[in-house]
Amino acid sequence: MVASCPPSGNYLKDATASKLAYVAFWRTGSAQFWGSSNHIEIFLERIRAAAPTWNMSAPILIDAGAAPYNTVGGDISHVLAYFRLWGCRGPRAEPSPYSAQQIIGFEPMVPPFERLVSYVRKVLPTDYQLKSLPSGAVVLNEHGRQCMLLRNRPLSGVEREVSIAAQPFAGDNTASLEAHYQGHGARRVVKALTLDAELQRISAWRRGESDVLVLKVDVEGHEMSVLEGGKRAIAQGRVHIILLEYGDKTSPTIWNKMKKMHSAEAVAPSPQEMQGTSLYSIQRWGRSHGYETFLLGGNHRQPVLIPLTDGMWDDSYEVCRDKRLKYSPDGKHWRNFSAWNPSWSAVCWYDVVLIRRASKLLLHSLLAQSALSNRFCNRLQQGWYPSWVTKPSPTNLKCGHKIARPDQGQVCEYFIDADNPENAAQVERIAKFDWRVALQSKAKGST
Repeated sequence: MVASCPPSGNYLKDATASKLAYVAFWRTGSAQFWGSSNHIEIFLERIRAAAPTWNMSAPILIDAGAAPYNTVGGDISHVLAYFRLWGCRGPRAEPSPYSAQQIIGFEPMVPPFERLVSYVRKVLPTDYQLKSLPSGAVVLNEHGRQCMLLRNRPLSGVEREVSIAAQPFAGDNTASLEAHYQGHGARRVVKALTLDAELQRISAWRRGESDVLVLKVDVEGHEMSVLEGGKRAIAQGRVHIILLEYGDKTSPTIWNKMKKMHSAEAVAPSPQEMQGTSLYSIQRWGRSHGYETFLLGGNHRQPVLIPLTDGMWDDSYEVCRDKRLKYSPDGKHWRNFSAWNPSWSAVCWYDVVLIRRASKLLLHSLLAQSALSNRFCNRLQQGWYPSWVTKPSPTNLKCGHKIARPDQGQVCEYFIDADNPENAAQVERIAKFDWRVALQSKAKGST
């Protein structure tokens, strides 16, 4: 099959282009789409670059789950990314082209919230002020106008008292409002807020002068409840881009299979049969609310969008359904979509972006900036096609390398087809390897 990539990454009107996006995803998998990468920040840069294509000059930018747990990758605070890219002008300030009307961050855990405030303080200009509130903090710009609000509260579907705690044997970056994911450690009782109520506090929102350009929601399995709490704003068409995490906490059924040790089986025979939230149900929710849904990845400094809505959907995109699912970059080596060791539990972490279909200029501008990689497209134009991605994975995959310290969490990085005669010697050599014996020999050699 000879194919070429579409101009401007227009997957939505071209069935062949959609198929090529599928091929690209199944060649790169977690290498380009894993959630710990920096593709959200890169995508935010493209959103900022697209600002002149439409008429929102002072957007509202929201980060639910805003604490920084790292300085790079998927665990950064996107409040900081918003401020770096848009700045913040506050209500009725002198216009600064496409600067943010308001940046709002929600982080309910106390130490992470204090860390967020500390990070924000470090990046503020000297003529900005950061002032504490009983349940958070505000940033005042050089005109003394509030342009950033940091809330030490969670978002949810209704305003109510909730309990939040980290998952078992994990840090506060795993804290969830969902009891199914909570450990038996310390819990914090806190009042949850709703997106709709919080937006009503913003005068520019009430006057219809500003919309939510980006709503990022990474709340450890509580994402759909947050969207429920913003259903009025979403129904009004005033939330243009939604970023969600899809992973092992997307539903209790996924969690149960991913965290079950010494076992590997599918959540359900198909995505349509999965109970609770799934990637399939997220794209159906998006369609019913007027959004195009995509898996979000990155190739160097280029975002990559894989379309999922309607005819673009393929059941194999539900990669957190089964921790045994694998992809192959070359048809010879296979890698897991999830991070797991057969003796331990697994982690699955991907990002989903929903773009409002009626925001046509924004949608097409972002698609144009999120095309498939030039190298991939050039190879297609030269007649190459990775036919293995459309075939089932080999049934007898074995680890393709020695695992020197499985006791310290080292896992198999790639697998090979044990039924392929070309791999026979390698399979036999690895099968004979005993890491304990190798460790003892190494210890004797060093004495």
